[in-house]
Amino acid sequence: MIHVHSLPAIVFKDQKKSESKDQVTEESVIDLEDIQNSVLDSAPVKNVNEVQFSFTTALIDGGKLDFAIAKDQFEREFIVQALKVNKGRINQTALNANIPKKTLLRKIEKYEINPKDYY
Repeated sequence: MIHVHSLPAIVFKDQKKSESKDQVTEESVIDLEDIQNSVLDSAPVKNVNEVQFSFTTALIDGGKLDFAIAKDQFEREFIVQALKVNKGRINQTALNANIPKKTLLRKIEKYEINPKDYY
């Protein structure tokens, strides 16, 4: 638990001078477990083993395979499935899919995915 006296003095600059930094009240205690529970669900919506990917071969003109197109298709589908499993929650998706949050956000923008569609 983090207590008021654990925080730097700058946090208290607007606080009345009559209050002591060392005084611990119920309002001054931050419950990290409640914060964690508000950000992360205790269990994902679906069993990850139920997630299935449909993969089609990426062909370009002339019938040649194109790795870059296939990789983009897989990436997009992976992110969509991960968002579905995690109810569209970015932080939880990044954590559970082992993707750095910045990378996930960049890919969501690249593939024009709307996480709100998966709430």
